[in-house]
Amino acid sequence: MPDTVRLPIGALTCTVLCDGTSQLAETDLTSMFPGDGGALVDAFRALPEPRPISRNILLVETAGQRVLIDAGQGQLDPDDPGRLLDALGKLGITAGAIDTVIISHYHLDHIGGLLDGDGNPTFRNARLVVPKREHEVKMREEFLAQLDPFRAGLLRRTFEAYADRLDVADGTEEIAPGVRYADLPGHTPGHTGVLLESQGARLLHVVDAIHLPIQLNHVDAVLVFDAEPDRAVATRRGALERVEADETLLLAYHFPFPGVGRIARTGEDLRWDACSLPSED
Repeated sequence: MPDTVRLPIGALTCTVLCDGTSQLAETDLTSMFPGDGGALVDAFRALPEPRPISRNILLVETAGQRVLIDAGQGQLDPDDPGRLLDALGKLGITAGAIDTVIISHYHLDHIGGLLDGDGNPTFRNARLVVPKREHEVKMREEFLAQLDPFRAGLLRRTFEAYADRLDVADGTEEIAPGVRYADLPGHTPGHTGVLLESQGARLLHVVDAIHLPIQLNHVDAVLVFDAEPDRAVATRRGALERVEADETLLLAYHFPFPGVGRIARTGEDLRWDACSLPSED
């Protein structure tokens, strides 16, 4: 499987990078959706072939800037290390050449790659853009005190390392030309997607608002990691209605790599039509 695939969005040069992938098992579904695992397992068994779960990171090159959306897992899990830097290297891009890193939310598989093995900023020249609501909630001392010491310490070290380049963004103003946040709360209190628009082309990166294609017809199924289940369900439903109505491309962080496609309908059921994209390998 390739590490990178090209994704043109109008004048934006976009590439999806694989930070890691693994095979999804039925036991994963029952642990991820403890109240709805049976329905998800049935949907999984009906698939023509098994589907993996991935970590899809989007690189956007716009107006001379290189923008990453999320930083992957880094080296937090030695059994499943992040491959983002290797994927960038195959494009001839170093971590120091990234101008902006946009963070969707503060789960470790999205921010783990912000620090290297020595605790230094991986993206030493990059501005770090984070959602205001997520930052306010997750960096409160009351919240950090509830976490295990490793997670709390990692959050503190990460944002201290980027303190002089931290941009806490509120609203949907452009972060870079053609790139802006899209409010998609529920998975975490400040979980935020990213909307790309250029020359009439649009892509909505829903990040973790939707984890798996089989959720398309089970939007009410609650993921164990959803901090605010009711809001997460409403967000999923609204995002799917939006991309179906205007045929916006959809990208999801954990869909099978590269995670890009369109939502189509057959009768009452929604269908995931993955896009065929050219490999950069």
